Amino acid sequence: GPADMVLLNSSFRTIVAAIEEGRAIFHNIQKVVLYLLSDAFCEVILIAVSLLLNIPLPLTAAQILWINILSDGLPNLALAVDPKDKDIMHTKPQGKNASLFPPSVKKFIAIVSSAKAAIALVLFAIWGLGEGNIRLGQTVVFAFISLGSIATAFSLRNVRKPILRMHPFANRSLVAASVGGLLLLLGAFYHPKLAIVSNTAPLSPIHWISALAGTIIFLVILEGIKRRVAQERAH
Repeated sequence: GPADMVLLNSSFRTIVAAIEEGRAIFHNIQKVVLYLLSDAFCEVILIAVSLLLNIPLPLTAAQILWINILSDGLPNLALAVDPKDKDIMHTKPQGKNASLFPPSVKKFIAIVSSAKAAIALVLFAIWGLGEGNIRLGQTVVFAFISLGSIATAFSLRNVRKPILRMHPFANRSLVAASVGGLLLLLGAFYHPKLAIVSNTAPLSPIHWISALAGTIIFLVILEGIKRRVAQERAH
């Protein structure tokens, strides 16, 4: 039958470079998929649990749209052009029928989404249900999920390496996207017109500390899950 690939340049160096580029593209697509689905399923879990418990939704429709389009949109594009890892050729080769959703990836998405949703529900229970101020609770959850999305993007730059071992400025597009996302998030709280669109309540320092603490806890869990999945895939 016809060849699967025709070599126009038989140089071994060219072949290696082509394989390296192919792996980089595959890994970047997988990063984007992990990133988007982790956040999407987190929101699905939040809504499903709220309906089952018959409590108000921890996020408004406007806030969900804000997260999906603005908070996730910029980092998502930056991850798609993430520079390839230096050790990319030391990873196991992918078969031609390799799936973007092997069991380890599905497990990763399920655990990460559940962990993020659980933290969001705790924050909502404290500041929304506990304080009797649903709008405040939704706003704290909105801040947490937005900050968590930025943390997730940096963590997922390499699923085999801890975030503390990654160069924070290796992907300048992601840094710029994160700064842009933070500015948009602050606008959602402090710009009068944007605050109306995003349906946010004013937050005091303790509310921001709660959202930030939730983000740090989530990042620690995320890094632990990454380490576990990397160990399983190594074996």
